[in-house]
Amino acid sequence: IRILIADDYDIIRHGLEQIISHDTAMQVVGHVDNRNDLLKLIRQQEIDLVILDLTMDGSIGFDLIKILRQQAPNLRIIGFSNQTLGERSILILKNLPTSEVNP
Repeated sequence: IRILIADDYDIIRHGLEQIISHDTAMQVVGHVDNRNDLLKLIRQQEIDLVILDLTMDGSIGFDLIKILRQQAPNLRIIGFSNQTLGERSILILKNLPTSEVNP
């Protein structure tokens, strides 16, 4: 599984990469700290999974998820945040197909 980590905190990116490196079935093929670099890498490389900070760049990831879905329909996305999203998280979940929502 080729993984791209997208988070604006260096310590989170490297921590996730360290954890993932213990599983030989997964490979971190890149990490980015902003949405522009994320979209650029998605176009340039074959990525299976993005681990996405939903509040990277100070925005909410819903619009970014829509763009990612358009550019790479088979891409799997794990969204997370270290901030409380409250009602904004409900907005994100409402706009994802049921098959995309895993508790």
